Amino acid sequence: MIADVAFDAPLPTPYTYRVPDGVALVPGQRVRAILRDASRVGIVVGVRDGDASGLKPLGDVVDATPVVTPEGLELIRWIAGESLSSIGSTAASLLPPPIETRAPGDDHRYGVAATAAGPRPELLTGAGRERKVLDRIAALDGPVLVLTSDV
Repeated sequence: MIADVAFDAPLPTPYTYRVPDGVALVPGQRVRAILRDASRVGIVVGVRDGDASGLKPLGDVVDATPVVTPEGLELIRWIAGESLSSIGSTAASLLPPPIETRAPGDDHRYGVAATAAGPRPELLTGAGRERKVLDRIAALDGPVLVLTSDV
């Protein structure tokens, strides 16, 4: 299996990696992979079958479930195109950084990193999103960060 991964970098296209056996991925999950001799977090924008020989393997799976829906990925692609930015940079600016906790000496290679407890960030799109935002804000106890466009 092959994964296309976009990074927070001015790269015109995603990089392609070999998905190790036993690892299940879907678009919208964040992963760690080697890019230019450094381990970096990127977002999976595509998964496909194909000849993966000669490709670098992915490292850790950072998110157990996707942090972005398919509709959210389409929105990220649109924003990137409109703003002349990369998909990875756009995704990184919209999503909170991944939170990882690891026990000393624990090797999470090809595993799922633990995330902090609490509500997961959501990218709300489509009709009625303003009402959804207001309903969620009203239901929360504590500080809330809402990002909106200026148009």
